[in-house]
Formats: sequence, structure tokens, C-alpha cells
Amino acid sequence: MTVKLKDIARKANVSVSTVSRVINKSKYVSPELAERVNSVIKETGYMPDQIARSMVTKRTKLIGIIIPDISQRFYSILLSGIEEVTSEYDYNILICNINDNLEKEYKYLNILKTMRADGIIIMHEKFSEKVEDYLRSIDIPIVLSSVKSRNLKAISVNIDDFRASYDAVEYLIRLGHRKIAMIGGDLQDITTGKNRFAGYRQALKDYGIEYSESYFRIGNFKINDGYRAMDEILNANKKNRPTAVFVVSDEMALGAIDCITDRGLKVPDDISVVGFDDIDLASSVKPKLTTVHQPIREIGRMSAELLIKQLENKSISVREVVIDHSLVIRDSCCKPCK
Repeated sequence: MTVKLKDIARKANVSVSTVSRVINKSKYVSPELAERVNSVIKETGYMPDQIARSMVTKRTKLIGIIIPDISQRFYSILLSGIEEVTSEYDYNILICNINDNLEKEYKYLNILKTMRADGIIIMHEKFSEKVEDYLRSIDIPIVLSSVKSRNLKAISVNIDDFRASYDAVEYLIRLGHRKIAMIGGDLQDITTGKNRFAGYRQALKDYGIEYSESYFRIGNFKINDGYRAMDEILNANKKNRPTAVFVVSDEMALGAIDCITDRGLKVPDDISVVGFDDIDLASSVKPKLTTVHQPIREIGRMSAELLIKQLENKSISVREVVIDHSLVIRDSCCKPCK
């Protein structure tokens, strides 16, 4: 039999309105009464009607998550950090995996609006004009997780991608490398594309190394993209092969290593490889991957915490949170062979 509010009220010897206030946390209830009501709720296994509850509180406790590609390990780790926090605060999440399909994203955003989602966390920055206009038009909090946007006024949580890229390339230079290739992201993207490429270029410039377009390729953060990009770099530089390559994601770095190995070359003896992200695979492959560590789970947790603070009407003074990165030295780099 379905347990109703009046059943809880009768058993706890309080009014129905008191039970409602305890469940919805809408008005003050003494600790003694709240404990009595919650004890009966636990005893009876009562489950609140979320639709009715949202009509009272004007909130659905639903957060939409826009993910570019959940099959990528980076995003699944980011999502796990978000989910840890939303669970702590009793929020539900709706995962919208768009597979880099911007039309699909627009459809999901309309669904979130129809479902009256309280807020949205977005894990990418490559918005279509239609999506960008839509996001500016809706009156709900938005947090950008691991990225930031030129035009969208939303809180962002990420690392300093320029500095992280610079540090990775500088490490290779200090090992003695001068012929350093890069497999980057779409240069239309601020964080993973433009900023990481700028860090690479700046490190080369500061150490007097000339940039070569033949040493640069773009990938889409998957293993096969890394393989393809590395293959193109090696084909374009048969007489001037790079001695090192900086790759802006660990998954693409693994693809690059596969390509190098298939060519009969060795990592790091012939070509050193530096990745980016420090996903769990980075420390389990052979050779273990030197990579930029960004605290992915912490970025996810911070993104959710900032969104929920907005939903709870708490003051937030920051528009961008920058979390520290570090370079993890493993086995995929060495000094260049003379």
C-alpha cells in the first residue's frame, strides 16, 4: 500500500503541513519534530512524489549534464566526480551524451527545459550559434566543467591549459629535444585547442626553436586520432623526424605510441611522448606515459559544488576557478639520441 503524507503525520503525531515542511525543508521545524518525522519516513519507506514536491519548492532537484562523448575515459572520470557531489546533496542527474552532435545537443537542451532542470553542467565549448543563443536565453545556472567559453557568461572550472602545455614542452626541451611535434585539439576550442597550442608555441619561442607546421596535427581525442596524426607527422618528415611529440590527451598519446611502434621505432629511444590528463591507463601501459596531470575528479566535484551553491542561493564571487596541474614523469621520455 502506498504511504501518504497523512499516514506519516498520523504516525508521527504531527500535522500534514509539518511533514511537508520537513520533507521540503521549506520552513523551520524544531529538531525534535524533524527527527520524529524522519524516523517515521525511514520506518515506512516513504518516497516523496517528486512532481508534487517540485510544485511546492519550485525546484525539480534535477541537473542536466552535457557530455561530448561518454566513451572517452576523461569524461567518465569527470562525470563520476560530479555524481559524487550531486548524490551528497540529493540531486538527480540526467546524462545527455551528444557524441559531438550539436543538433543533438539542442534537442537535449529543450528536453532539460521541458523537464524544468534546475541547472546544467556542460563539458565542452564548441557551441553552434543556435545552442549559444539558446543557452543565453534560458534563466537557469550553467557551469562549464574543464572548459570555458568566449561568449557564454557561465562559471568555469578548469586548469591553466596554456601553462600546462608550456610545462610539458619545456620538459622535453630541457631533456635536449629541439625537434618537437604536437598533436593538438581543434583550434576553435579555447582550452584544449587554442590555449594548449599557444603554450606549445610559446615554449618553442622562449627557447629559440623554430615552429614547423609539418610537426603539427589536430586530433579528436581518441586513440585512432592519435595514430592517424602521428602517422601523418612521420610521413611529412621522413628526412627530419621529430625526436619528441607532445599530445593533448592520453588517449591520443596511446595511439601515437602504437603508430611509432608499428613503424619499427621505439618509445622513448627514438621518439619521446608526453600526454595530457593522466587517466588511469597512463600508468599501466608500456612504457608508462609521462603526462600532464589534471585533477579530473576534483574538477567534476568543484563544478557540481559551484552549481549547487547557485541553486541554494549562496553567494559566489568567482567566475572562473583554476585548479593546479602537475607534470608526472614516467618512462615515455628520455634524452634524444645523438
